[in-house]
Parts: sequence; structure tokens; C-alpha cells
Amino acid sequence: MNQADRLLELLREIVREEVSREPSEAIPASLEAERAILGSIMLDNSVLASLRDFPVEDFSLASHREIFGKMRTLGAVDIVTLSNAFSAQALAEIGGVAFLASLTEGLPRRPAIEEYVRIVQEKARLRRIVGACEDAIKRAMEQREPASEIVTSLGIALKGMGKRK
Repeated sequence: MNQADRLLELLREIVREEVSREPSEAIPASLEAERAILGSIMLDNSVLASLRDFPVEDFSLASHREIFGKMRTLGAVDIVTLSNAFSAQALAEIGGVAFLASLTEGLPRRPAIEEYVRIVQEKARLRRIVGACEDAIKRAMEQREPASEIVTSLGIALKGMGKRK
């Protein structure tokens, strides 16, 4: 069995598992770590400077991406400035002022921001792996191209995903 055949068999196994998977299973994410990052910024605006290279896309929820994006545009981040940065409709869509206020609830006095970032980035890498594999599965199931092309493009997509940033 060559490499392409082994990958195709692996993809078939993944498809079988996907079909039998319970719909309640979620994508890889740590909403707690995402909220902790956002809450840490609200507690200490200097945290934001250490996250200037943190990709917005690493947040799993659109609302968290929206909040983080707005935080980056503000000079000072607190409940007042942040809530005013959103239109009334956008604020309602992310959960309102109550949600923004809840971001700091339960955070320790000295949040472990580096650990929260590591967790969120790891989950984001896992989501990218899932996405690349789902694409390969779709292409394999369509049977429109040789397995070797799917293997090559999957390898390219996965290359470097396992490395830490």
C-alpha cells in the first residue's frame, strides 16, 4: 500500500467517524481562555500591547473577534469605551453591555495571559487542521482528482501547523 492509498484509507476512516459523530461535539475551542484574554485586557490595558501580533482569527467566536478588534482600536479599554465603540445593533449581537461586563468575572488578580494565549492558539491550530482535513475529505469523496494531488495539497496545508508561533 503506497502513501496515497494509506492517506485515502485514513480519510475514509475520518469520514466514517465524522458521520457517526454526535452533533453536540464542538470544534476545538476554549471559550474560557478566549474570555480570559478579553477580560485581562479590560483589567489591564497594558496586556493589549503584548498581543499586537496575536491574530484576531485565533478566536473561535465571531463576537470575541469583534470585541478584540474593537479593543485594538481604542486608546483605553474599559466597559464605557468598549460599549461605545459598537453600534447599538452590533453591541446587542455580541451580547450587550452585560456580556462585556462579565468578561472580567472570575479572573484571578494576576491573570496568566501567556497561558491563555497558548491555549487559544493551540485550539486555533487544531481548527485549522480540522479544516484542512475536511477539505481533503470533501475532495476525496468527490473522486475528481488523483489521490496523490489530494495528499500533496493536504501535506502543504498541514506543513508548519504543528509548530508553535
